[in-house]
Order: sequence, then structure tokens, then C-alpha cells
Amino acid sequence: MKAPVIISISFMLFLSHHGLAQLAFGGEDKGFMIGFNLGKNAPLAGYGSTSQSHLPLGGISKSDTNSLSGYAGTQSSFHYDIYAGYRIFPHLGLMVACNEDFNRFDIQTVNSQYRSLLSTEQVNAMSGDNFNITQFLAGPYLCFPLSVSGSNADDGKSHSFHLNPVRTNTSLEIRVLVGLTTANYPAIYYSGISETTLYSFGEGRGFGYFGSAGIKYEIVDGIAIHLDVNYEGSSVTYPNYSVLNYYNPNTMPPYTYTPNTYNTPKTMTIGLFQATLGFSLEL
Repeated sequence: MKAPVIISISFMLFLSHHGLAQLAFGGEDKGFMIGFNLGKNAPLAGYGSTSQSHLPLGGISKSDTNSLSGYAGTQSSFHYDIYAGYRIFPHLGLMVACNEDFNRFDIQTVNSQYRSLLSTEQVNAMSGDNFNITQFLAGPYLCFPLSVSGSNADDGKSHSFHLNPVRTNTSLEIRVLVGLTTANYPAIYYSGISETTLYSFGEGRGFGYFGSAGIKYEIVDGIAIHLDVNYEGSSVTYPNYSVLNYYNPNTMPPYTYTPNTYNTPKTMTIGLFQATLGFSLEL
């Protein structure tokens, strides 16, 4: 929780130190904004990890991990977010947003790791689910107009972009949002030589944060397109994780479904890098 807050405070101090606070807070303009973005994501942190040391082993081994690898793949990845904001000053506003990310669960890698761990090809792991990560967020956003420095943009000399209090079609946008993250974890059905095991995770929840920077280009008055790069993160806990074993009575003692000591909460760290394109409407 500390990282997003520290980032926000540091950026505000940067504005104040460089004399840009008047840009963010001066003036009387206010207004509502709604919008959406679509794009692709790349899984990071534990969510994108394929480390065998974090493979669920309850009911198969006497030891089990308290953290999870996500085995989330980039193939068929998808991100979207919808948001609404209110500008309390010309370049500073507050925003609420809902983000969703979808990633494929790499069950093939999970299956090969079980076979490698148990040194046999006579086991199989299956899953019919994929990942769905959702964030419900709120926080500040900043929007600074950009213009070409100098009075002669066509004089053949190099020019750089800079912050400008005069309204232009192109702006730099920054969002720092925090809130709730929810995430499923696909159920795993493990079929062994003498037993079958169902790993069920339920829904995980945790504190989440989201940072974004990008370019806004106003097509016509009140309608704009956005090109952004984002990072979202979280650490979610699955309190309803459970393991259910069924033993083959022909190879094991005569009992069927049995509870075990592996039904302990699991955690997974989530990181997602995103590139998005979207539209917004100012009301």
C-alpha cells in the first residue's frame, strides 16, 4: 500500500519544486469525463511465473507451498478498463475505474512439471479454466497540455516537448489509483497412478494499485483518443483453497474421499504490464 502513496506524494513535491503547481491547481475549469481503453497485457511477478517450487503439492507430497506460481501466458491476453473522472482543477482530477485482465492458464507446463517431479509419464493434470483479474480503483489523475518549445516550430532546428499552460490538442496524462483486486485461480484436476486430486482455489482478494502514463489527443472538442502504458500490481490471498483426494481401493487402503492438512490459504503476487488505446468523452 505504501508504494502508490509514496509515488503520489513524490510527484506532487516534484511539481511544487519545479514551479508547476500552478499548472495543476490554478484556474476554474471543472468537468466530468468518461472513457474506456482496450489493449494487451504481459503477466509479471508470481502471476507470470512458472517456478516449479510454487506448484501445488497437497495430497501428493508431505510438503506444500504457501505461495503460487500463476502460469499465466501472454497468448490471447486481453485488457480493458472503464473509468469516470471529475476535474476539480484544470489539470488535476479524481477518478474511479474498473479494470479487467484475461490470460490463458498454461496447464501444459503444469502437467509437464508434475511428470518431472514424480519421474513418471503416468500422471496427468487438467484444467478447463483461465484467469480473470479485476480491479476496482480510485485516485488522482493529472493532465498537462504539451506544445512544441520556441516560437518557430518550422525553422529546421530541433525542438522538444514541454508543459504549457495554454490549451492544446495533445496532453500528457498520469493516473495513480488504488483499490481492491480480485482474481480467480483455475482449478487443477490431477490424475495419478493410485489417486486423483482436485485443487480448488476459489476467489482471491487483496490490495491493488495501478499506475498509468500516456498521451491524450483531442480529436474534436470534448472527444479524445488515448495511448497509454500501465502497470498494475497486487498480492491476493485465496482463503478457500482446498485439496480433495480420491484413492483407488485396488492400490491403496480401502478409503475414498479424505480430508487432509493441506487446506491452508495460498497467496499469489500479481504484476501486469499493459499497452492500451482508448477514447474519452468530456461532459
